Amino acid sequence: SGKVYVFTKDSSGEWKTAWNEEFSWSPSDPEPQDNFGASVALDGSTLVVGTPHDDDDDFSNSGSAYVVDIPAWQAIGDHAATAHTATGLTNDVTHTFLIRAVNNIGPSLLATAHATPALLPPTQPTGFTAIAGNAEVGLRWNAPAYVPTMPVDSYEIWQTTVSKLSGFNGVQDDKIGQSVAIDGDTAVVGAPGDAAGSAFVFTKDSAGDWRLTATLQPSDGDNGDEFGHSVAVDGDTVIVGSYKDDAGSAYVFTEPGSGWAAWDRLPTSGKAGLTAKLTASDGATNAWFGHSVAVDGDTVIVGAPQDSSDSLTFAGAAYVFTKDSNDAWNQTAKLTAYDRAAGDRFGTAVAVDDVTVIVGAYLDDGEVTNEIFVGSAYVLTEPNAGWGGWDDTLDAASKANLMAKLTPSVEDHSAFFGKSVDLDGDTVVIGAENRSHDGISESGAAYVFVKPASGWADATETVELGPSDAAASDNFGSSVAVNGD
Repeated sequence: SGKVYVFTKDSSGEWKTAWNEEFSWSPSDPEPQDNFGASVALDGSTLVVGTPHDDDDDFSNSGSAYVVDIPAWQAIGDHAATAHTATGLTNDVTHTFLIRAVNNIGPSLLATAHATPALLPPTQPTGFTAIAGNAEVGLRWNAPAYVPTMPVDSYEIWQTTVSKLSGFNGVQDDKIGQSVAIDGDTAVVGAPGDAAGSAFVFTKDSAGDWRLTATLQPSDGDNGDEFGHSVAVDGDTVIVGSYKDDAGSAYVFTEPGSGWAAWDRLPTSGKAGLTAKLTASDGATNAWFGHSVAVDGDTVIVGAPQDSSDSLTFAGAAYVFTKDSNDAWNQTAKLTAYDRAAGDRFGTAVAVDDVTVIVGAYLDDGEVTNEIFVGSAYVLTEPNAGWGGWDDTLDAASKANLMAKLTPSVEDHSAFFGKSVDLDGDTVVIGAENRSHDGISESGAAYVFVKPASGWADATETVELGPSDAAASDNFGSSVAVNGD
């Protein structure tokens, strides 16, 4: 069914290999093959998770998405405590609870429970205790078996509400949640199987509820375009990839002045004035332009992992578009790996933050061992004169100097390192969903790289992350996101 894991830096501000798994979470209604966690996005303490194969409303693979507000751990009692009542809760909303035992060495593994408080009749005078009460949930647990070397000093509880986004009216094979993105109070959910495809914009209202406010669709779409396979959002700008639209495309949507809630009421001409369609200047059928997208401010990155230019079949590329003073979007650079080879799939995943772009090439062969499909990711830095000079003024050597190649320290056959990437400031996270972490076949891993003072060219992995409950073929790392610590 799937699971999401959240990792944080430790108290010293470092990424460690131990005790850095903050929590893991799966929905209260899991089903096999849901693919919960196929896409993730994070902004501040708000997490969005896609479940594209959820049979929501009994429609096969209609898909769904969840929003989770990530709280801090709360101390709830000393080592003798085995009960706690969480009060002040909202009725008819499912609450998720995690608990862990703690001592001065660190926390234990987690236990999880879900409950939906409701207004109930009085309890019978027979000692019956309702787990779910009016605006509260009573929690009970058994203490861990006493081990002299593993004492329990106290307990900590973690609680949040999980909002399953609604309003899609999904039907079979819509694949809602194939992609997700979030920025502030705006979340975007892609549904590439909905005819030509759709992207849904949700905004958070003053009560803290997420509501569907706009449905984005291409004006020129055809069935099977996969519009919504990739999405990104920054401020008032939403990017939606449509990689099977002829040679591929990506659409830029700008929020109306009165907010996204006005979008669906706009006439066709009004929507057209707030929409731009991006295509590659050298676009070719089956290049998969739009398979991945990213946006930061006035810069958009679009991946084309099956670009076959220079007779290098499926070597891949990524394109940079920037917005000019007239608010028009223009292609300003085509990015390719300095050591590109056929089949690398450079552009499978992309991310951008300020002047830094990261591009995944998950089928690149190993640097040291020559193992096939180890994967890699490239960090590219915008030239001082801007991206406009990349193609026109820089030679191959100059481009290579602005590019650093990140690889894992252990090169696993078919690890798919670089199939997912994300970037925040000087921190890069790269997924390797087929990595045999700790010797567990294809359990998956995610790698953290932090930019050293000397620059990305000298970067080596800071830590390899894996789940505490890893199992074969889990594909941990199939999607990643990072924000702050």
